[in-house]
Amino acid sequence: MSSNVDRAVPLGSSSEADARPSDIIADLIAARLGCDVRALSDDAEPLKLGLDSLGMMSVINQARRLGVSATFEQLAERPTFGAWRQLLDAPRAEPEAVDPAPPVSPGEPFDLALMQHAYWAGRDADMEFGGVATHLYNEFDGPCIDTDRLDRAVRLLLERHGMLRVAIGDDGRQRILPQPAWPGLTIHDLRDLDDAEQAAALERVRHEASHRQLDIASGQVFDVAVSLVSESRTRLHVNLDMIAADAASFRVLMADLATYYHDPDSVLPSLTYSFPQYLADRRQAEQSETHTREYAEARDWWQARLPTLPGAPDLPRLRQTPGRTPTRVQRLHHWLNPVERERLEHIARKHGVTPAMALATAFVEAIGGWATDPQFLLNLPLFDRADLHAQVPQLVGDFSSSVLLAADVTDRMPFAERAVRLQQELRAAIDHRAYPGVEVLRDLSRLAGGERVLAPVVYTSALNLGELFAPNVREVFGDPVWLVSQGPQVWLDAQATELDGGYLVNWDVREGFFAPGVAESMFGAYRDVLSQLVADDAAWQRPIDDLRPPAQAARHSAVNETGAPQRANILHEPFFRVAAECPDATALAWETAEGPASLSYGGLCEQALRVAGALDASGISAGDLVAVSLPKGPAQVAAVLGVLAAGGAYVPIGVDEPPARQTAIYRATPMVAVITDANAHLPEDLPGSPAIVRIADALEATPLSAARRSDPDGPAYVLFTSGSTGTPKGVEITHRGASNTIEDLNDRYEVGPTDAVLAVSALKFDLSVVDIFGLLSVGGTVVLPDEARRADPDAWMQLMTDTPITVWNTVPVLLDMLLTVAESSPPAARLVASLRLVMLGGDWVALDLPRRLARLAPGCRCVVLGGATEASIQSVLFDVNDIDPLWRSIPYGHPMRNQKVRVVDGQERDRPDWAAGELWIGGAGVHGRYRDNDELTAQKFVERDGHRWYRTGDLVRWRDSGELEILGRTDFQVKIAGNRIDLGEVESAVEQYPGVRRAVATVIDAEKRPRIRVLAVVDDPENHAPDLDATIRERAKKYLPEAMVPELIVSVTSLPLNSNGKVDRQRVPTCQAG
Repeated sequence: MSSNVDRAVPLGSSSEADARPSDIIADLIAARLGCDVRALSDDAEPLKLGLDSLGMMSVINQARRLGVSATFEQLAERPTFGAWRQLLDAPRAEPEAVDPAPPVSPGEPFDLALMQHAYWAGRDADMEFGGVATHLYNEFDGPCIDTDRLDRAVRLLLERHGMLRVAIGDDGRQRILPQPAWPGLTIHDLRDLDDAEQAAALERVRHEASHRQLDIASGQVFDVAVSLVSESRTRLHVNLDMIAADAASFRVLMADLATYYHDPDSVLPSLTYSFPQYLADRRQAEQSETHTREYAEARDWWQARLPTLPGAPDLPRLRQTPGRTPTRVQRLHHWLNPVERERLEHIARKHGVTPAMALATAFVEAIGGWATDPQFLLNLPLFDRADLHAQVPQLVGDFSSSVLLAADVTDRMPFAERAVRLQQELRAAIDHRAYPGVEVLRDLSRLAGGERVLAPVVYTSALNLGELFAPNVREVFGDPVWLVSQGPQVWLDAQATELDGGYLVNWDVREGFFAPGVAESMFGAYRDVLSQLVADDAAWQRPIDDLRPPAQAARHSAVNETGAPQRANILHEPFFRVAAECPDATALAWETAEGPASLSYGGLCEQALRVAGALDASGISAGDLVAVSLPKGPAQVAAVLGVLAAGGAYVPIGVDEPPARQTAIYRATPMVAVITDANAHLPEDLPGSPAIVRIADALEATPLSAARRSDPDGPAYVLFTSGSTGTPKGVEITHRGASNTIEDLNDRYEVGPTDAVLAVSALKFDLSVVDIFGLLSVGGTVVLPDEARRADPDAWMQLMTDTPITVWNTVPVLLDMLLTVAESSPPAARLVASLRLVMLGGDWVALDLPRRLARLAPGCRCVVLGGATEASIQSVLFDVNDIDPLWRSIPYGHPMRNQKVRVVDGQERDRPDWAAGELWIGGAGVHGRYRDNDELTAQKFVERDGHRWYRTGDLVRWRDSGELEILGRTDFQVKIAGNRIDLGEVESAVEQYPGVRRAVATVIDAEKRPRIRVLAVVDDPENHAPDLDATIRERAKKYLPEAMVPELIVSVTSLPLNSNGKVDRQRVPTCQAG
């Protein structure tokens, strides 16, 4: 995972001058594994013996110094040492000689190393997630420290290691100061405080020191302080700015500090080599032909992968205030004891992976459990000290580099297989580390049009670097009790290291960055996965399943406990029962040229039975489909009820549908009859030759004696929704499913005979089902606007004057139109005040809409509903009371009666709180299908564990309150004014225009006035007519209903692409013509 110090001189019996390369490598491997070199027989496999990626890097680096080119891939493909010996001892060219760099004069300014520069730039508070030092803070509790002795030891340490006296100027260059800027030992005397006061004081010291920014411009990069706790106990506080020294160097300097403290007169070997000289020598070595070739090969390899590299993990996070991002971190940690470590190492090697990779894969699984996209990029630091001098291991400095690791948890697979794949990916990345991760990120930023690309989730493995602290450090200073690190442009920094014979895993997480509880839950999942891997060998053979904390899983299960008896399961039966009991009650009301008009329940019942009689005479059978193509009005309602009374299922076809779309609907699902009026213009050659029933004739037909009883699980209606292929698809809904939704809403909100609804929704939109059957099943009144003025607020006001409206059930934009009129007209405001129940569904609800409603109708209940046409109208709801200022949208809510929901990832695993996933709906509403499309039905309606689920394609997440929150769509479907629109159908229609090669549609101004914008790719926009865009739009009207016609069409010669080489739909809204 990260590289230890490379040794050019073997540690065994061979001498580099006269030994074969394989003997030198054998000595190196034996030293790393702590075994006898004779254990490396030709049949031995070093990887299975425990050689991890750290050791592999040392082997490869040593081989290259001996003139042998070897890669991770080559060594992994031929894993026996005998095969390695053949590769290493093959004839080779002499190692390339490189002239040493000129000596670096003491105090001479020198350039920052690559990672140092990144850390320095990240201190800029104006940079995204910047304003933070790369900082390490450590506390030790131990025996009483002699403060004078410690002060002297620190000064000796600063004298020994020049990088602890480094100053970095505003020009981004550094120099070693002749004298340290350290002001001396800070002493906090807490001995006279009681326990509570002492604990508070220590916490204050930690709070201030753990996120301190040292003044690197003046040379302050290292600080030591002491808290005197008692006469026999002290706490040591150590601060390090890691721009001066990496984590491996921290081990060196702490060991040296302990040595100086333990024996003030001790003399460590003099350092004749320096970090500035190391950088100069390394840059000189990088001018060699060998390195130039390796760099070019690595660059080409990474740049070829740029289009397919994923982005940073899209983890649940809080909205950040512009210009203010959290800079403090919290630490989460877990320790695997020596027994657990030994077991993990044994099982990992048995499965062909290193222990470091087992820990890394568990981390990837945990992150993947919360990431929206299962493919994501991790940042892996490498401690890659080139062996340019014998004293390099003893130096302090930033020798680190980084490599990017593309993780992928898309497919469900056993943990061991995931670990092997990730190990192969990492080895390939390390093979090409000559082109560092910082450069790859810069390339990705250029590909993204200059937008800065980050890799803010970091995973550092320091396994096999030895114990985190040398024995003498703990003997002198005591036990480490607190360790935390942070860095710029980092959300989460995870580390794995050796401690007390076991493995310590830490996460340093930005406070206030992730959604509540997310960091703790992810870390808990990581810890649980590790525990499973240690406890059970079989866990390696299974996929990692449910990662939710038990409390969350229990809450999600409780939310789905919605079962209740269902009284009615035939959609039209309650209406006919009310008609028999209260025939004189008003069922329908509308406006005519002569004034208000109405129809009683008895009258509507008679009309419906006459329509049923006409259909019966035409030969309708149970479950047959009958198209209803009538304008909104009493005849339309009578036709719908008549179809159901005859035993059929109604299919709304809007009178405003373009002829081409009407034809597509009739062809998709042949009808046995079409109910229409004399003004209708039906497509020619209707498939199946359905009977044409004119409504005027039907209303004069001989009525059925009574409505027929339908099959509860048979079709009640079929609604046609947008299809991605350009062909609308018919959604068949059963009586049982629709009845359950309506019965729940009526019971929950006490809808009854005194209620009236203004039914402005079109019949082809499923909110109309609630308007008609919701009110008519309880004796209420359905108020019908004229078709031509269905969306006219002035017409609504006239109807509301004639009949006080108590129930409003529309998409949010129509309520917005109503309130806009009422807010500027006192008479209209008085009419709106009669509302007692507003139900909003089918689209996003603006956060201010419930507030505006409350001002005009103070006692009105506001309910937000959601679901899918395929799941019987609505499946979840949320009663809006107060609006939380932190909400990005009004919650989607919880499941309705006899319905249940799941939020799942691509592996069909249930998602934890705040993690985005696809909404699945189950229960009473999911008994339908796609008419005459078994393939699509099987794809979208799935059976799992004895339950049927509808895969909505909605992207949602659980809130920690047990409510769902809608985030968008998993595909390209959108909703505008309640119409679910597949942008693929819009694109298909635009592409019908001659000369348009490609079209991409998107929604702009989604939260205020959503409109469809389309980029149309044409060969040469300048040579087309000046009104080309308007012409394309007019042509699209022939194929699309009005709600789907794009408002804006922009002709371009090419489409915007993202860093993956795909169409960047986020940039579509701002692209200009040309």
